[in-house]
Amino acid sequence: MNQWAGINVIVFYSATVLEVNVGLSRNTAIVVGGCLNLAFAVGSLVPALGADRFGRKKPLMFGAIGMGLSMMVVAILLSYSGTDKRKATANASIAFFITYMLSFGGSLNAIPWCYSTEILPLRIRAQGTALVVFNNWIWVFVIVQITPTLVYNITWKTYLVFMAFNFAFVPMIYLWFPETKGLGLEEIDYIFLKSDRLPAERREHVGRQIVGAESYGKPHSTEIETQEKINV
Repeated sequence: MNQWAGINVIVFYSATVLEVNVGLSRNTAIVVGGCLNLAFAVGSLVPALGADRFGRKKPLMFGAIGMGLSMMVVAILLSYSGTDKRKATANASIAFFITYMLSFGGSLNAIPWCYSTEILPLRIRAQGTALVVFNNWIWVFVIVQITPTLVYNITWKTYLVFMAFNFAFVPMIYLWFPETKGLGLEEIDYIFLKSDRLPAERREHVGRQIVGAESYGKPHSTEIETQEKINV
């Protein structure tokens, strides 16, 4: 997910993007590229300091929205190339490259790495984490290979591609990413245990391991209190 958000279009090729699409000189593009990466680092402080406060799901969703909007505005501003407004709009696009980097740093940069290990079952966590890293670097390779072609051939439309991916991530996260903030590993397992796709006998077996044989299937105290209030 984080690679198709478009981060390495900017991280790997910031100088090229700023020179070819924005129209900056080589030296200016390098300096501005450094500022973009500084914004990336600043944004990364949000999950580093507040992941347990803000959770996982909301930062991912708001980050995807922020990145999608940033890419959309960048595309709109750079579409004025070849007009008399080219210089003003190109310079304005730099601000939205910065908002993109802040949004990515505060969401997809760090959260997926802790989230993936949280939701993986203990028995396959090591193998699953290795697969996550492998998958990430495969897509890094793909993005790095296709970016120069996109930047030189479809110019500002490149950012519409990644805008679409970012906006598509929002419903995906909302529908299929359970919140794990404040949950122990056993409680996270129980989230998936309640899935109707899991055979009943498997749910019962795992449930007894998680909550104990005596208490499995019995209502929690809060459920009992709620039922008593309803009866009254």
